[in-house]
This record gives sequence, structure tokens and C-alpha cells, in this order.
Amino acid sequence: IDYCGETFPVFLGDETQDPTILASEEEALAYPADLIVRPPVEYRVDFESDLLEAIRDIAGRRAASSLNVFKSYSSLIKTYRKSNLFKQDTMQVHLGTTLHDFQSFINFPLFQQLLTDKSPRYIHLDSANTGDRFGIASCTCITREVYDSMTETTIEKRFFVNDFSIGLEAGSADGMPSSIIAEFLKWLRNQGYPIALITGDKPAMNSIIPELKLAKFNTEYLSVDTDRAPYISMRNKILAGEYLGTNNKVLIKELYNVRDDGEKIDHPARFPDGSKGSKDIADAIAGSFYACFKKMEPTQMDKTSAFAAKMVAERKAHKRT
Repeated sequence: IDYCGETFPVFLGDETQDPTILASEEEALAYPADLIVRPPVEYRVDFESDLLEAIRDIAGRRAASSLNVFKSYSSLIKTYRKSNLFKQDTMQVHLGTTLHDFQSFINFPLFQQLLTDKSPRYIHLDSANTGDRFGIASCTCITREVYDSMTETTIEKRFFVNDFSIGLEAGSADGMPSSIIAEFLKWLRNQGYPIALITGDKPAMNSIIPELKLAKFNTEYLSVDTDRAPYISMRNKILAGEYLGTNNKVLIKELYNVRDDGEKIDHPARFPDGSKGSKDIADAIAGSFYACFKKMEPTQMDKTSAFAAKMVAERKAHKRT
């Protein structure tokens, strides 16, 4: 890269303040000098896209504190507003739970609407440890024609839509019975719900996934605990206005409180209201989105990407001459 010589100030954060890109050198004077880095302006987009990763990989430093993945509560409310397939945010499950119990929580008029859309669905299972919820979520991808001002043409753009999200809570000391969850997923498929893939974290791979494999579901391992990409990619789609989620108050609370330390995404031990911290439904949402995001690649490069690629190629050719 040919650097122009200009830089911009970035605060690394401390025990009380989040890392942030500062507006000016004058603002940087208010912070300790050893907590300020000044990367070249050519990397500003990288810092704006993923601040903690850029601090680590480009500036060669480590952020002094973690930060919230989602900064705006109102943005989450606007994003997660779609009607949920389930009538409640959470549901108690125990050894005596039946398929009929699951069905009683379903909004059937909405379910019939979802069945008319044959887009492939991607479901993620965030399995429950003792005392945790079992998170389940489903995501699909749709394309819409939108006007692109850069190329002054109409292009096809991908939007990600979350069909449902729910947190299953163990209703007894016997724990979470995976067999009834598997039965519910089989029932969804039998009704015509087009499940393309079911992903699960490590506990799910050892519990429910083997039963789903026997039922001929496509399954894969996916962890959102060891990889920041699912959350960061989903956040970027939300900021771009390319994601629509279901209205689940427990989910929104979890998302607003998840923290990013540059290495992994985690939840606080306690939420601000004093309740136990969690991210079970949030993990299911991030996992289902990411599976869909990774699998449903465009069949061909869209016109904006093609135009941008052409411009880059022309600039490189101009430099060689």
C-alpha cells in the first residue's frame, strides 16, 4: 500500500471507557498518550468495520477493555421487530414435554405464511449447560432488486431474515431432553418447512445432532464461542440494513449486553438489572445467520462488486504504467 502519510487517533480503552476512534488530535489530548495509536488513514475502513480486530492485527496492540458488540438498543429494537413463530420468548421443557406442547406455542397462521416461502432455512442449536437455556433459531436469505447509485443500475441484493428464536429452559432437575427437540425439528420438516442445514455447538454435537443425522438432516459443527465472525458479520449486516430478526425480548437483552474483547464474544456474569448473564438465544441467532451467510453465496458477482473489482484492476494497471 502507498501511504499518504496521514493518520487518525484511536483510543485503546481502559477500565471505564470503551476503545473508540477519536474525532481529532485535539480530542486525543484528553486521553493518556500510551493508550493512543495512530494508524494510517488507509486503514480507517478496517477500524470502522471491526475495531478490536484492527487494533490487534493492524496496530499490533491489544485493546485495554472489551466493548459492546451492539452499541444501540434502539437499533436492536428496530431490527428485531418481526413476528416470532413462537408465542413466547422462552418455554419450559422436561421429560414429560410432548410434541403437542411445542405446537401449542406456535403461531399457526404465521407458520402457514412461512411455509409458502421455499427458501432454504438454516437452524442453529446452542445446547444448554446446567442451568442454561437451549437456544434455537432459524434464518433464511432473500434477494431483492434495489437501485445502486454507484453504478446507476438496479442490482440484486441479499437480505437475511430470522424466522424464529426461542430459549428452552429445563423444567426439572432431569435436564434438557434432546429427543423432544429432535422430534419437533422432524415435525417442522414434515410440514414442509425447508430445512437445508442444522448446525450445533460442541454439546449439541454430542447430544442431539447424532439423532438428527439418523433422521437424514444435513448437520455441521459451528461454534460462536470460539469464533467472533458470526457476531461481527451479523452486526455488520444489521448496520447495513440487511438483516431482520424476530421480536424476542430475552434475545434483545442478551444481544445488547454481549461483549467483545477482541478474542471472543462473551456475556457479563450479571446483567445491569442484577439477573444472571446469558447469550443462549443470541448464540442461536448468530449461528443460524452465519450458517446461512456462509452457505448462501451469490451465484454470480453482483454489479456493484463487479464495478468495484474493475476499478481496482484499472488502478493497478495505471500504477504499473
